[in-house]
Amino acid sequence: MHPEEHNSESCATQRIDLHGTLVTIGTVCCTLLAGCERGGGSSGRGAEGRSSRGDATTVLRLSYGDRVADPTDARIREALARLDVGRDGEGFAILHRDEMTYIQVGGDKGRGFDMEYQLGSIQEHYRAKREDFTLEEVVRALGEYRDGSIDWSDYGEWSRITW
Repeated sequence: MHPEEHNSESCATQRIDLHGTLVTIGTVCCTLLAGCERGGGSSGRGAEGRSSRGDATTVLRLSYGDRVADPTDARIREALARLDVGRDGEGFAILHRDEMTYIQVGGDKGRGFDMEYQLGSIQEHYRAKREDFTLEEVVRALGEYRDGSIDWSDYGEWSRITW
């Protein structure tokens, strides 16, 4: 769906419980549409490519148990730098707007990272063909996702995951 094709009824404001925090999701719907499509004035992006809505809540969940609401780039970098697959047996970070809409990275700074995202349902789950993203690349991707300005094509080719 292109941003100009959605209507306000599909973005009706609702309050949901996201791990004990009430979140308004009406704006999230519109922000996701803007963040997943490239282009013009109807995208909802400000002059710097950031979402002009700015009120969508994101939560960063890490394999070692930490959770951070609306993380800054510095906090994202710090959290991802702590991931260690060798030590923990796994290393992942998920930045989500809700349980079905998120960006996820796996790996660590020594091995590189893979990247996936999902847009509202498991039918819209994608994995990057690259599996060697650097720490700085995944920090940038998570920051852009948080801001609603990510262009998935900036990170190469993606394959839809079928379950």
